[in-house]
Parts: sequence; structure tokens; C-alpha cells
Amino acid sequence: MAFGALKGFLDVRYGTRDGSACAEFSWEGHDENDPACGRGWVMIGTAGRLVGHFYIHNGDDSAFVCERG
Repeated sequence: MAFGALKGFLDVRYGTRDGSACAEFSWEGHDENDPACGRGWVMIGTAGRLVGHFYIHNGDDSAFVCERG
């Protein structure tokens, strides 16, 4: 994955959240070349978009929406 200056590898588990299919993940990588790790989740939202939240341990977090290009 790549998210701004953040790059990492995911460990994904599939399940449900609020009655909808979701993927929950942990990740490990680098944030501006410093070692970093965190967690997050993603699920299918309206109009086929993916919506989720991304967390950096001991750092920032951010909600996100992905649309097919």
C-alpha cells in the first residue's frame, strides 16, 4: 500500500462490520523513511465506493473513501 509518504505491507482479515462485509488489517512499513505500523478497516459503501479508517500507532489517523477511476 502507499498512502502519502507512508508505505507498508498489509496483513488482512475478512469479516463483517455493522452487518456489511469488511476487511480489517494491520500494517507495517515506513512513514517518511521512519519505521511505522498501524491498523485499519475498509468496507463497501454507497455507489460501490470503499470507505474506511486508517490508524498509525502513536500517530495520526484518517478516514478515507476510494472510488474506481
